[in-house]
Amino acid sequence: MNPTPGPETEALARAVGLRLRWGAALALAATLALGFGTALSFWEVIALPVFLVIFPTLALAQTPLLHLVPIERTSAYVSSGLTILIMGAMALGLAAMGPGAEAVGIAAMPTASFLGWSAGLTVGAVLLSVVFRPLEARAWKRSDRGTLDDGMLDVLLPRTPEERRLFGGLSLAAGWGEEMAYRGYVPAALVMAGLDPWASMGLAALAFGFLHAYQGPVGVVRTALLGSLLGASVLLTGSLFPAMVAHALVDLILGLVLGPWLLDRESDRPSGPPTP
Repeated sequence: MNPTPGPETEALARAVGLRLRWGAALALAATLALGFGTALSFWEVIALPVFLVIFPTLALAQTPLLHLVPIERTSAYVSSGLTILIMGAMALGLAAMGPGAEAVGIAAMPTASFLGWSAGLTVGAVLLSVVFRPLEARAWKRSDRGTLDDGMLDVLLPRTPEERRLFGGLSLAAGWGEEMAYRGYVPAALVMAGLDPWASMGLAALAFGFLHAYQGPVGVVRTALLGSLLGASVLLTGSLFPAMVAHALVDLILGLVLGPWLLDRESDRPSGPPTP
């Protein structure tokens, strides 16, 4: 569907363009600062602005247009899963060339500790989502357009068995790829640049929050806090694996079990823009 040209469409296009321009300027500034102000390698100087600025900017820039395009869940799951896997592979490759496996949290830990941390993180992340539920519900009620930018998450909740299987695969991909990037490589590279480990993890969590801009402003805050929680576990345990497991489990629980309840919907909304 092509949006009808008009003042609203032009305003949305300007909003997208403005976000892209600001993102490009910030990415350039970050690249120059890292290139001239640190001893990082060429690849880190290029990669860090991509993860910290470019990816979140692209996510943020598209939000004004989401309500103009019908959402097809199957395609969204597949494309998002592939994108996340590519992101994780990039982070893993960069980690091998730069910080190294141990620095990014690829480290074994005792089984009991691993299970305990994984379970605790999962419970904590689910409780965080429950706490934010009233704010997200309020954002939904304020929305008169029914857009993802206004916090409309139930569009992406799976309905059919096939969608549930694909959503499960997407959850596993997110648990590996996003954690590899934003709790593994990015904080480790920022530490190499001279930043404190906790500050590095916090900056990575902020970028991770904006990466989920489609969930609306409340979702960005919630996701950034989730990233901080998972990041703290990496710093405290030295291992990325509990965060990976917890991330995947949380997505599965929220998407397949608690999602409809948390959003308190009486019936499915259409997966596209509302009919005039």
